[in-house]
Amino acid sequence: MTNPDRKPERPRILYLAGPGDVLGTYRAWTTHGTDQSQLHVTFSEQVYGLARALDADLYVYGSNPRRQRLKEGRFIFRIEPVPLARRSGALYHLGMLWRALATLWIALRFRPHVALVGQDTHVAFLRPLALLRIKAIGTLVNTLWSQDRPPSRPQRLLLGLARRFFLRTCTTTLCMSERIAAQVRAICAPHEPDVRVFLPRYQPDWFAHIPRPDPGATPFRFLFLGRLEVSKGVLDLVHALATVRAGAGRAVALEFCGDGPIRAEAEALTRQLGLEDAVRFHGHCDRNRLLEVFGASHVVVVPTRTSFPEGFNMVVLESVLAGRPVVTSSVCPALEVVAPAAMEVRPDSVPEYAQAMLALATDPRLYARKCAEAGRVAESVFRAENAYGSVLRRAVFAALGRTDAAGA
Repeated sequence: MTNPDRKPERPRILYLAGPGDVLGTYRAWTTHGTDQSQLHVTFSEQVYGLARALDADLYVYGSNPRRQRLKEGRFIFRIEPVPLARRSGALYHLGMLWRALATLWIALRFRPHVALVGQDTHVAFLRPLALLRIKAIGTLVNTLWSQDRPPSRPQRLLLGLARRFFLRTCTTTLCMSERIAAQVRAICAPHEPDVRVFLPRYQPDWFAHIPRPDPGATPFRFLFLGRLEVSKGVLDLVHALATVRAGAGRAVALEFCGDGPIRAEAEALTRQLGLEDAVRFHGHCDRNRLLEVFGASHVVVVPTRTSFPEGFNMVVLESVLAGRPVVTSSVCPALEVVAPAAMEVRPDSVPEYAQAMLALATDPRLYARKCAEAGRVAESVFRAENAYGSVLRRAVFAALGRTDAAGA
């Protein structure tokens, strides 16, 4: 016989975080209320806020390369790199299996009611969570396979196993774009998994002080934000700028905010093309510096190549929140959200990127129209009811069998 006066058991949540600095974010969240190194409200701090609201015990298992441990109040952190993450082929998958086994061991000891599962390991290896009666909620921020080619044979095998995870282990799968959601539905057909699409969360006041762009200011500045990699189109963008500079009839410039493995190669290409006076590499920038660079820019360019399994690309969205048009392609699913404020080009086409950049730099009416559309898109994003924290909250309350009296 149950005791009606007995308090419900305190929820226990296992959070499988990715390679980001989730412990650094936790410290920033507890000290400043937010992680000031990012333009968006990080996923991890939204998880921390939900755990605090639920008065839950939270176990964070992160995959950052720097090993760290911390126990503070009801929060436990265990951060360690995924073995063999930089290898390829069978060794890479072996590292993923090791990560999954470590996760299951933690789950066996911690006994969470809910596990928040990301993409730092193959979800197919986490099906035993169901045997432990743990309800999983998936969060997918990258596509399951690249749009430029069908899944390989090993991928098809893993996707077949992942199908059972999405249908039998996950109560809900949260997807950062409709493209990811469509892939989950495709591998689960003819069954219908519970899939919900979310947007990143942003604070309007972070963008409120960015000055409106002055189309007459010289030079006309293009901006790239992100990791400097070939698959992110960095070298393509340098080549495109050379074409724009030759045909613009005005001074143009390109700013890179971010770092990565091909920075030296990109700098060398800049010198080779004689663009040293037009291209600047800022390296990693915190939120305040990013907002400053946004304020001095005219257009953001996101030239991600088809070889990268882009699940959304928040920079596409952040550009319009800052009141700037964006040049990108369908490789970035975020284009669906910002289409009126964007110049869409054919994926991997350097000439089309150059043509779109040139049009914005030389056609004041086109530029003004795209800036106005950016403002309208930004208003709708700030009002969005499907921001990550709200969608996650509803999914967790449902998994716990609780009624969310406070709402999203």
